Amino acid sequence: MDSLRVRLMLLAALALLPLAGLLLFNAVMQRREAAAAAENDALRLVLMCSNNEERMVDSADRLLALTAEMPVVKELDAPACGLAFCPGLGNEPGYANLGLLDANGNVLASAKPVAPAGPFGGRPFFHQGAAPGAIRCVGLSSSGRTGARRR
Repeated sequence: MDSLRVRLMLLAALALLPLAGLLLFNAVMQRREAAAAAENDALRLVLMCSNNEERMVDSADRLLALTAEMPVVKELDAPACGLAFCPGLGNEPGYANLGLLDANGNVLASAKPVAPAGPFGGRPFFHQGAAPGAIRCVGLSSSGRTGARRR
């Protein structure tokens, strides 16, 4: 009788073995699908961020080009530039400030007051942006750190 019970239990375990294999296979497949979905989501997020960054750079290019064409900027009329920059800055929510520097990197005009950080002429981004034929989009944070991108 004892031998029959052992045989029946082995037969039941053998019958359940394919089910256990199927469960394991499904778990592995679901894990692979979840990993692929996560990778696709991450890729989509990176692409979305990249497109957003590209739009921001294009917007900065347009803003700088339009600003450069203003008569007060061409004449380097500092008081008039400060007044002219304020409405333009209000129309561009992604920018903290808009300013005009002279050839030595001194701030001539700014839409908002700038903390005295000294002239920007000694900073690498200024020399790169002042190179002939260079078009630069430069952002200055309050800490003085910059981000520049060559276009």
